[in-house]
Amino acid sequence: MSTPSRYLSPPALRLREKLARLLAVRLKTMPQEERTRPVSVRLSKYCAQELYDVGSQLAQEAWTGVQALEEAGLVRIQYGTNRAAKGAAEAWHRAPIVEAQAGSYEALAELGGVALKNPAVLHLAATLLDSGVPEELSKLIATRAPAALLAMRPEEALYRIEALRRLAQESPQLYLREASARLFESRSKILDGRDDWISAVLGEACPWLDKPIQLQVTAQLGPLQLVLFVENLVTFTRMHHRAPAGTALIYSAGFKASAERIAAGEVSWYFEHPAQDGSISALKAALFEGSAERPAIAFFGDLDYSGMVILKSLRQSWPQTTAWKIGYTELLALLTKGQGHSPESADKTEQKDPGFTGCIYADEVLLPALRTHRAFVDQEALRL
Repeated sequence: MSTPSRYLSPPALRLREKLARLLAVRLKTMPQEERTRPVSVRLSKYCAQELYDVGSQLAQEAWTGVQALEEAGLVRIQYGTNRAAKGAAEAWHRAPIVEAQAGSYEALAELGGVALKNPAVLHLAATLLDSGVPEELSKLIATRAPAALLAMRPEEALYRIEALRRLAQESPQLYLREASARLFESRSKILDGRDDWISAVLGEACPWLDKPIQLQVTAQLGPLQLVLFVENLVTFTRMHHRAPAGTALIYSAGFKASAERIAAGEVSWYFEHPAQDGSISALKAALFEGSAERPAIAFFGDLDYSGMVILKSLRQSWPQTTAWKIGYTELLALLTKGQGHSPESADKTEQKDPGFTGCIYADEVLLPALRTHRAFVDQEALRL
């Protein structure tokens, strides 16, 4: 691939360099074997303010820098499909997304002034190799190492790696942040998201658990009949004193409850009424023990695509989960009356239609309504 050759004004050159740098930095953070995956930048006001001076000569000039990257085959420009984007007079107001093309990493890095190889990575890899670690594994460990480790002298970094191996053998019961604090002068977040690096160092799966998910639960009087996951805190708070008898409400905090770790029991439970009618043991049995007399499980969240994605994800752990008809019926009524909001007005343009969830009510009623009306309703609109 060649770099753009046509004349570019200073605003165009600045924007071209900025986009190339953003894309190259994102590519650089990915493992080498994954750099063929799509990487993109949305041309928002944050990263391309010059394009939002409507009708100005500056926007016109700056946009040619984006076009030059596409003409050189380094990126592909995609435009928004919503009504506002389609109706925009200028190309740069059509919600453009710039996506790096396969094999463009080196050229983008050169244009953006991004160094391809971190000297600290090379030094650590060489130190590991000298210590007897095989070459490919040395490269893997060095490439995926946390920045805090790369900031150390290679000998000190090697010592920390050995300390990590010892700690994994001696204290496999720790949480990940506890292990990080012991290895890095009480800095507890160094190992967040570093399971792949820890696995490379140990040659086996990371033994330490991520921090537990906290779930707030309130259980009403009576034998447990319904477990209801509620997406948002305000609705959970409103419902918590008004739920029918035999109902356990779980505040799922958006996508939190969809995590596989909940199904694995890696959670901390906070109960409002921990002694009522054995509700705690009944709830845990309903979710984790597969008892024959399981209560119904339902989900109630925003009437939007993300809510449906959460429902779909919950069903992967609890296939009997359904959309809560009582709540969604009211939200659906508001939607059909034209009282929903557009995705653009609520910063929800990134939400994707899940296609199907496996819940008949969601797939045959809710999702078709969302597609027809092209609007969403937040669950806080439910009148409690």
